[in-house]
Amino acid sequence: MDESVPVTRQAKEAFEKEEYQTSYLLYSEQADACPQDLVVRRNRCVVLLKLKRYEEAKQEIENVLTNLRQNGEKTSRESAAKTYVLNAACLLAMGQVLDAIKVLRSSLRETVQSPGEDVHQMHFPALCCAVGKLGRDWMGAYYADRITEAEKPATHSSRDGRALKMVPSSMRIQKDQLRRLVSMTLKGRLAEGRSFLLQSWGLQRRLGRHVLAMFRAYAYLQAGLHDQALKDANMALAYSPGDGHWARGHAVLGAALAANLEWQRSALHYRHAMELEPGFEEFESCAQESAEKLSMEEQRVLRTGGTKSYSKWLEEEKERNLPEFLKKRPKYYYYYEWMKKRIAEFYPVLPDPVLDKLLDLDADELDMLLQYPEAIQGQVTEFLDVYETKGAEFLATYRTPQLSWDEVKALQNKAALGIEGEEQLDVSLLEHLPEDTNHALLGAGGRGELTEAERSGLPVRPQLPPDAARDRMALEGSLQDRLKLLEHRAFDSSSTPPSSGADMDAMD
Repeated sequence: MDESVPVTRQAKEAFEKEEYQTSYLLYSEQADACPQDLVVRRNRCVVLLKLKRYEEAKQEIENVLTNLRQNGEKTSRESAAKTYVLNAACLLAMGQVLDAIKVLRSSLRETVQSPGEDVHQMHFPALCCAVGKLGRDWMGAYYADRITEAEKPATHSSRDGRALKMVPSSMRIQKDQLRRLVSMTLKGRLAEGRSFLLQSWGLQRRLGRHVLAMFRAYAYLQAGLHDQALKDANMALAYSPGDGHWARGHAVLGAALAANLEWQRSALHYRHAMELEPGFEEFESCAQESAEKLSMEEQRVLRTGGTKSYSKWLEEEKERNLPEFLKKRPKYYYYYEWMKKRIAEFYPVLPDPVLDKLLDLDADELDMLLQYPEAIQGQVTEFLDVYETKGAEFLATYRTPQLSWDEVKALQNKAALGIEGEEQLDVSLLEHLPEDTNHALLGAGGRGELTEAERSGLPVRPQLPPDAARDRMALEGSLQDRLKLLEHRAFDSSSTPPSSGADMDAMD
């Protein structure tokens, strides 16, 4: 209590000794001597409350409020807040809980400039006491009314609600029924419901969208409208504070999922609620009930690894059950698998570095090599020699030597002269073959007739445009030269011993 003169000090000492009657007489003496001393009169009001003389205390504090209004701007915010709080205490003592809450909320609006200051903090004891006296039915009606207001059409769009999405008219619960269902939801959860009110009123904010969505989800669950309850539960968790770390949000979503028989996700969210608020009996019992619907393996993962391990297990299980064309695969996965099978037809077992080096080749080059056994044999032999002599790291950066001009000329001469023992081709015969270009290409000058192959009904390879045809011929020419070199090296390696490490160094 405040002190101003020695008489008030004596009154304060008597109050501390619980001699309330003596304290009252001393404060009354000082109040009669100084009627404008509002501090003394507030202290006398406190003593009257201790003496349970509530009507006199109420009259005293109303007189103080009258003087405060007359003083206007001269009154400090702290003095005004103390007077309002005492007024609310008198109303609470007389059983007028709602009037006391109204006074406290008004005082918060008038006296508090920023949350956390001393004037703000002095309201909380009285506000907690007032909220603690609210009944379940009143709170159910209050929350239901706030939900109804949040469902009203928004100003910018009549299809959306102000804070909650509108429920289709065919599924919407009437106001009286909604009040009853929300009141049933608060059964066993009164302390939690009061905490939402205390936070909203104490911070002078509207009830959060997540709180309203949570209560509506529970109400629709009890009404048997599980689809709407699931929508609201997802909304409650999505708008919850703390980036989804709200135990009640996970619990209501777990309940909605269980009602829709989605036991895996239900057990996951109930377990998350348990981890956020360990020891909460409601969450533990519901989590156990949902977990019993899972397989033994899932129960083991959830029990030993918690929500993180079980979430990972669910993602892997979902991936395993997807059709092949929907599974997440690395880039070029199917190309590599196809080439591995083709390589395995020639070399079932190869060191991983050699196999990786083959797959790293140009796609057209590797495809051409696999069409000729001698070519792939020469390439694999070359990579194996490098791998065995230089190691895997050197092989990863190794580049096959390009054909020299002399090697190209030698291969061309060998191809023109033919291999000893084989039938020679008479090149002069090619000059007498008729030119088969009746079927014109783009912009060509043919007669527009069918070719000999088309007349005979033979399969005809589609012809490319001139530019693409030239590019294709250039590519095939370089690949053919490469194949000839590899065949030549494979032939030489079969008749001569492998090159030494010194030769490999010279090649590089």
